[in-house]
Amino acid sequence: MSATLPAPVLVVEDDPHLAAGVMENLRAEGYAVTAAPDGEQALDWLAGHECALIILDVMLPGADGLSVCRTLRARGNTTPVLFLTARGDPADRVRGLEAGGDDYVATRSTSERSAPAPGTASRRSSPRRKR
Repeated sequence: MSATLPAPVLVVEDDPHLAAGVMENLRAEGYAVTAAPDGEQALDWLAGHECALIILDVMLPGADGLSVCRTLRARGNTTPVLFLTARGDPADRVRGLEAGGDDYVATRSTSERSAPAPGTASRRSSPRRKR
């Protein structure tokens, strides 16, 4: 009998250096991780795959993170969404939560963006770690 691999965390970030940092930290904590560089590719990937958590930047080329989240919710996708973004205005946070996000973490620097806390977006379900 083979073990089933846990669903990965999807990191949606257009800056390859930031995406690499977030992914490195998640992998160091034992999470399986995959990435999409923009909203359209994230939606395409999610149409055929499941994940335990989506870490989503707001400012993406093409479909922004808010649009991606709204689209997911309209499709009935209840995967927890953690917005991880440089946009820290309280109104931005409200927009993120109204779009269907579970948590909204605004960072002051790029180094903060490489160390999210995946457990913060656990209202819908908890991310599963690799075993």
